[in-house]
Amino acid sequence: MKALKCFLVLFSFVGIMLVGCSDQTQSPVSPTDQVSMEKNIPHYYSAMDFPVAPPEGGDIRSIPGGKIQFKKVKVTEAVVATDSRVSGQMVHYLSTMIDAKTGNGPVHGSFTIFPTGAGENAMWEGTYEGIRSYNGKTFVTIPSPLPYPSGIYDNWTLTLKLVGKGKGGEIDGWQMFSEHTLIIINFGNDLTHYPFPMPQFWFGNGEGFLKEH
Repeated sequence: MKALKCFLVLFSFVGIMLVGCSDQTQSPVSPTDQVSMEKNIPHYYSAMDFPVAPPEGGDIRSIPGGKIQFKKVKVTEAVVATDSRVSGQMVHYLSTMIDAKTGNGPVHGSFTIFPTGAGENAMWEGTYEGIRSYNGKTFVTIPSPLPYPSGIYDNWTLTLKLVGKGKGGEIDGWQMFSEHTLIIINFGNDLTHYPFPMPQFWFGNGEGFLKEH
């Protein structure tokens, strides 16, 4: 009889545990989890970039074997995007090792963007990498807001992948993922400062998304 009572007590206890587990699994998502899920929605954008000042600093030199090395050359650009949390001034430090005859080669660097629409002290910090490839002396259509005419120039395509992280303002803790295609131009009108295959001007177009956290 005592054994039966012990069994009934144990059975009742297990039943209470199962009911408790069942209630927990069927409970609605907590407010905290719901907000977290909502903030995981990506924000897509497109953007254009172009230099607004001559490159400065860093190190540019010829390397034995027919190479030209750029090491941490400072470049200042304007970024015009469909999302104001991306638009603004970008400062990046360019490094590359290109072929002296073709201008082809890998490119990488680090960047900081100071967006105009992401709140006080907001910035994006990240890195980029890509490959520069010679297109020959072909016709280049330069967008009308930029201060150069379209025409036939030596030019290169540079495809870049960018990854960044937001700091401060509205974008604190956010992530940025972007792919851009740059057209690099040598006009051939200043062989002293910009001999082939040095970049004289460029502009880029790309698309990406911001991942909110």
